[in-house]
Amino acid sequence: MDKNLEIEFVNLLEQHQNILHKICRLYASDMDTHKDLFQEMVIQLWHAYPRFKG
Repeated sequence: MDKNLEIEFVNLLEQHQNILHKICRLYASDMDTHKDLFQEMVIQLWHAYPRFKG
């Protein structure tokens, strides 16, 4: 994948990670589950990111 795309994705993730953590807190009852859910969300977002149109 394009390195610029990766940098752009990481920057957006850093800017908006708090909302992902809020969602994880709604669904996860413990920190391990929270971490797993956050990781899964990031993976899914990364796979979908090339099709994201802003």
